[in-house]
Amino acid sequence: MKEVVAGRLGQDLPAVAVIMAGGSGTRFWPLSRTQRPKQFLPLAGTEQSLIRITADRVEPLVGKAGILVVTAENQKGLVLEHIPHACILAEPLARNTAPCIGFAAKYILQTVGDVPMLCLPADHVVYGTPGILAVYREALALARTEDALVTIGIKPDRAETGYGYIQRGEAFAGSHQPAVPAYAVAQFVEKPDMQTAQRYLDSGEFFWNSGMFAWRPSVILREIARLLPGIAAQLDILESSLSQHDSYSKAAAAYAAMEGVSIDTGVLEKAEKVIMLSGSSFSWSDVGSWSSWSDSVLAQNPNAEDNVVQGEVLLLDSSGCTVVGGKKLIAGVGLSDLIIIDTEDALLVCRRSQSQDVKKVVDKLKAAQRSDLL
Repeated sequence: MKEVVAGRLGQDLPAVAVIMAGGSGTRFWPLSRTQRPKQFLPLAGTEQSLIRITADRVEPLVGKAGILVVTAENQKGLVLEHIPHACILAEPLARNTAPCIGFAAKYILQTVGDVPMLCLPADHVVYGTPGILAVYREALALARTEDALVTIGIKPDRAETGYGYIQRGEAFAGSHQPAVPAYAVAQFVEKPDMQTAQRYLDSGEFFWNSGMFAWRPSVILREIARLLPGIAAQLDILESSLSQHDSYSKAAAAYAAMEGVSIDTGVLEKAEKVIMLSGSSFSWSDVGSWSSWSDSVLAQNPNAEDNVVQGEVLLLDSSGCTVVGGKKLIAGVGLSDLIIIDTEDALLVCRRSQSQDVKKVVDKLKAAQRSDLL
């Protein structure tokens, strides 16, 4: 029988880490598939998956008993395979991050209490664990003392069109003064064109939106109720169904009635008190495409050639290529700025500049009902 909750959180926790792991990773096709999407792949330079690395990274702050993973119901087994000690909330339907975070907040408030929750995507790559842990600690401290929403902004090192941005406002001054730079948020802005991104970089006022947040459950639920009342009403139904018979079907009905809204556009962009901590003490990438994954690998290997290869690959007179091989040798001569991903049943070849369009291949395969390749 399908269940909404698997496992349990510990008691007397100082905080809970909420790992959001429901994504499908379509831009990483053909390696990322429905049965094993991006967050379950070893894309951070080690044999461990992205989701396991995320859990291990935050464990010093919350312990093994403080890991809460929100995922799709059909990925529950995968989560347990990678993080056996996790407590899991199974979403019946994908409804973006506002319902996901609201669901987690309701569950934490019901089972642990109004302790800070640190919300993290499962599929980001971070280098510099001590640096990011220091920022996490400050984010949790602010969430504990302030009735505010706390976000982490990444100081940009280039003009980037693939990320949303946060414009910093005045320096934050409160009862807890963080050990890292903190600011009021002036505004959130969507992904810009290249000219605008360069202007943001030159100004020094804009940070990349990392999608990492901290707040108390009561605070985020209050804002969801104020700004997304339709979702709030269904979250109330969802909360009441958790202890009832046939809770999964009741949860599925509540999810079906919710609209899909991101926490950024639905809440943070309209909230009255948002604090941004500067994430400048670590290296971060949301690895949203094969191209950005390659950039993150190269950033950690400044003396390497500008090709990124994995598997048995031989490149001659080639530059700017990303090649991930399967069981056979892949040889390339005179190639430039290409992505080549070879798996047992599919081969992807595309220009680096069009790596975001890999999702369109998946859309075409869905339309053709090629479930064998999804």
